[in-house]
Amino acid sequence: MVSGEKFVVPLPPSSRTVEVKRLSSTPRLFVVENFLSAEECEEIIKTATPLLAPSTVLKQGDQSNGEEKVKDEVRTSETAWLMDKKVPIVAKIRQRVEELIRIPMSYAEDMQVLKYTFKQHYHVHYDFFDPKMYPGRWSSGHNRLVTVFFYLTSVEKGGETIFPFGNTSAEEHHKIQSWGPCENAVESSIKVKPVRGSAVIFYLMKPHGHTHGELDHTSLHGGCDPIVGEKWAANYWIRNGPVQ
Repeated sequence: MVSGEKFVVPLPPSSRTVEVKRLSSTPRLFVVENFLSAEECEEIIKTATPLLAPSTVLKQGDQSNGEEKVKDEVRTSETAWLMDKKVPIVAKIRQRVEELIRIPMSYAEDMQVLKYTFKQHYHVHYDFFDPKMYPGRWSSGHNRLVTVFFYLTSVEKGGETIFPFGNTSAEEHHKIQSWGPCENAVESSIKVKPVRGSAVIFYLMKPHGHTHGELDHTSLHGGCDPIVGEKWAANYWIRNGPVQ
C-alpha cells in the first residue's frame, strides 16, 4: 500500500467500521477520522482536567531503573493519566483500540491525556526508549511498538503533529535533528492537523523488527505550538510485550 491509500477496518463486536488512511510508509503512519465521538472527547477532557500536572520527560542516562522524571523546555504541556479500571469511557476506548490495531491491550500503558495552550509544545522526539540514551530502562528488545494518538479538540491554527521524515528525501535526512522545535523541521515534513475525534497511528519499530525491538528512527515526531485555540489530545503507547 502506498501513501494516500485507504482501507476499511471492522471494529467488532459492533457492526461499526472505520476508514484508515495511510499518510506515509516511512514512517508507518496512518490517520483514522471520527474514531472518537464528540461526547467521548468531552468526557475524557472533563475527567482529566482536575488531574493535570506539568508534563515531564525521563532523565537521560539513568543507570538504575530509568524512572526519574524531570521538567524540560522540550516539553511544556500538561499531562494526566487515566486508568481504564477507574474510568468506564477509557475502558471502552481501550477495547476499540485493540480491535483497530489487533494487539492485546495488556501490552498498553495507561491512557495519557495532554493539554497544550498557546506556545506549549513537545519538540521533535521519539516515543521509544533508545538504549543508548536510557540504558537502565529497557532490555531484551522490550520497548514501545506503536503510538495511537487521539485529538480531543480541533485547533484553529497551529498544534499540528509533525513527522520530519515523512515525505522527506534521503538527501534531506542529514538536516533532521531531534529535540528541536517544529519550525526547525524540513519543509517537506508531514504535518497532521488536529481534528476532534481523529486518531493518528504510527509505528516505532520496523515492520520485521517487532519481536526483537528493531527501532524505527523515522518515527521521529513532535507536537507543535497551538497559535489560536487550545489543543487537547490523548494517547496510548503499546509495547511489543505485556506491561508488567
